[in-house]
Amino acid sequence: MKLLKKMLAGCLCLAMLCLFGCELIPGQTTTTDNQGNNPPEVDEFAELKETLETKIDLHFNEDGKFKVLVMSDLHLHGNDTGISQMKEDIKLLVDRENPDLIILDGDNFANGSANSPAAIRESLSKVMAYVEEKQIPWMHVYGNHDDIGMPNEDQHPVYQEFEYCISKDVEELYGVGNYVIPVYGHDSDKVKFAIWALDSGAHLSKADQDKYFPSKSEFNGHTGVQYDWIRGDQLSWYIETSQQLEEYAGEKVYGLMAFHIPLQETYTAWTNRETMKHSGLKLEDVYASAMNSGLYSAMLWRGDIKAVVNGHDHINNFAVDYGGIILSYAGTIRSNLYHDERTDGARVFVINEEKPDVVRTYFSYLDGRIEEWDDYRLADDFADGTTHDFESETSIRVSGYENDTSSSAKIDEIFAQVKPGVGLNGSNALAVKRSVWNKSNMGNNMEIRFDMGTYGAIGDNQYLMVWMDLSTNNIDLRKACMGLLVEGHDTPYKTDNNESSTPFYYKADGSDAWISLSHSDDGCFGATQGSSVAGYKGWFAFPLSDMIKNGEALNSESVVTGFFFYGSYANEEMADKEIYLDNFTLVSDYTQH
Repeated sequence: MKLLKKMLAGCLCLAMLCLFGCELIPGQTTTTDNQGNNPPEVDEFAELKETLETKIDLHFNEDGKFKVLVMSDLHLHGNDTGISQMKEDIKLLVDRENPDLIILDGDNFANGSANSPAAIRESLSKVMAYVEEKQIPWMHVYGNHDDIGMPNEDQHPVYQEFEYCISKDVEELYGVGNYVIPVYGHDSDKVKFAIWALDSGAHLSKADQDKYFPSKSEFNGHTGVQYDWIRGDQLSWYIETSQQLEEYAGEKVYGLMAFHIPLQETYTAWTNRETMKHSGLKLEDVYASAMNSGLYSAMLWRGDIKAVVNGHDHINNFAVDYGGIILSYAGTIRSNLYHDERTDGARVFVINEEKPDVVRTYFSYLDGRIEEWDDYRLADDFADGTTHDFESETSIRVSGYENDTSSSAKIDEIFAQVKPGVGLNGSNALAVKRSVWNKSNMGNNMEIRFDMGTYGAIGDNQYLMVWMDLSTNNIDLRKACMGLLVEGHDTPYKTDNNESSTPFYYKADGSDAWISLSHSDDGCFGATQGSSVAGYKGWFAFPLSDMIKNGEALNSESVVTGFFFYGSYANEEMADKEIYLDNFTLVSDYTQH
């Protein structure tokens, strides 16, 4: 039977050759028609070339480098809210980094008045004016907040009107703005690197929520995560295009991939970071979709994507080399929504034409700092007696209670600033006060956070020593506690989390004797806690072992980034009176200092 099928197939093939006048010559890829003319050869990469086509070709520089600046979560509203500052921030970053490409990593707009082509055009014209002036190619993806009452399909052409916007779209795929941009050699038309863009969607539809998460959606204990996910057709397109690109280039074409909502593996990478190259801060949860798309597994299998960059979580800016793929955040440049000075800036990627599989990344902060892999994970522990004494510039943040910076916390009533002549031996100190007395205890809370400026591990240090003056203004505290800010956590490790009676120690100015005091069973000290410090002035020492966060204690490898103070006045007479804090010091033995 097999032989008969082969004979019939052969006869059919011969008949077709005779019918169309084809010559069967080994290696020939063209055919002739009845007039003996040779039609054009078929280009097997024609579809891929169309996919790769851009209105501006990207090339490696003459020095063999290609730099990408990624900014995210601008949250434009179609009005002037925040735009003036944003323009300055973008100019600062562009002038510093001089990138070859800029990526807007989603949530470019947010719900507001930007719900028409004219409004989108106007906002983008203002924000991207300097980028267009500098003739820097830029591209974008969409985020969950870009759902502004105007479909992304209608927004996309507005972006593409800009002369240097090279955003594209593969129309048959889920979402809008799925595409790939090639980067060619500095003096050739050979594809040497690829920039991928995917639409990670917005929120799950009601139908999807009911179908997949009828009770709750979560991953790794994170609840309420009802974000969309990258769909199967997008995955298939990436894999097939990646394979074609490798065949077309004759070698693996490595790449960087940008989309807005992070993967579940981003959370996994952070929790395992200590054994991997990493940098940056995690100041909030990783709000990935509860549906795992399988994209990370696909990237591992293809082996071409060397870095992924996301937005979405504004005050995360970390990067972790997870399994050979850098999973990272772009941070935010003082967005119109929440942000944090410690993570304000943009992520940078630098690719070397000679080694495109080795992608360098760092974070470019608005305050001028550049954070490389090795800058953050310090090998050295803090020395015994490491001190912050407010003699240098200090970044200070205030809140009402539990990091509440809303208007209900009446933040404008809390003041914290460095003041000369009121500290230890007449030095600078941090002056803290509430200007107004509020009847509720909660209404009189004040929390102060400030950075050290230099990060380091706790090492052998066992105590936090603080010089405090409650005497000058005759102040007593209803409740108070101290704590440490630790890398990766926005909320502090503090004695208030201990929920037990723990000791602390006091030595008055002019005395050599330390006395032992005790926190109450909620981890605080003060007038209502059986440990009044009315009129005290001198040194306080707090055991680091009593500073807890979510049941977890500090350890020698905990990287300290700053300090925390919580206090509440004992009565109305103390309103608008200053507390002075100075010389926050980490020590191994307080009795020796």
